[in-house]
Amino acid sequence: MKTTIATTILFLASSAYATTAKDVISADAWFSAMKHASIDSSLLYAIALRESGTSFNQTRPYRPYPWTMNIDHKAHFYDSKGEMIRALKAEVEAGNKNVAVGMYQIHLRYNSHLVNHPIELVDPETNLVTASEVLRDCGTRYKTTEGVLSCYYSGDLDAEGKDYALGVVELARKWGRPFDVGDSCVQYSVHEYETGLADGECGQLTQYQALMRSLRPSAHVNRRIVMVGAE
Repeated sequence: MKTTIATTILFLASSAYATTAKDVISADAWFSAMKHASIDSSLLYAIALRESGTSFNQTRPYRPYPWTMNIDHKAHFYDSKGEMIRALKAEVEAGNKNVAVGMYQIHLRYNSHLVNHPIELVDPETNLVTASEVLRDCGTRYKTTEGVLSCYYSGDLDAEGKDYALGVVELARKWGRPFDVGDSCVQYSVHEYETGLADGECGQLTQYQALMRSLRPSAHVNRRIVMVGAE
């Protein structure tokens, strides 16, 4: 969403974290989000890439990252869910609404009403579900992919939003794969918009599988750069 990334990105590292059941996005939740937002898997994943994608200076594959926030137009990456919760609590207690949370960068000023408490947005699955709600609302106002994606970013169909939409579609073209359900592949298109994405093979890494790799515990953490899901 509309949270300009500052040139200075803060990498915060202290200790490895343990993934819990709440930190995993279920295949059912991913599929439900696609259906609820009427968006295909490739675009849904590309939004997460656009909002929180990082390779940590090429120390891991380029994927979305769950423990991240944008605070007052500066991106912060945390090495654990606990660190992120503490940082978010501090901002909430200070009354700061200029905060975007998680893989889908849910902005507190515009969308915190979609959850009972901002801390809930730290959970990846809640973050995804909230993003799908925003996309669904945008879909009631705009009937093109450009309109929906622009709305997700800026709440309107403006120049910045159009640039954002183009960037998301390009990421979808580059990284796009169908959603894998058992032996079949399923894709949903936003308002019947043809993205031109290749169908791909079900045996290839899907968006859902790549997202799950992003949620794995870190194999290595040093004092300067956090690596989560590194192969």
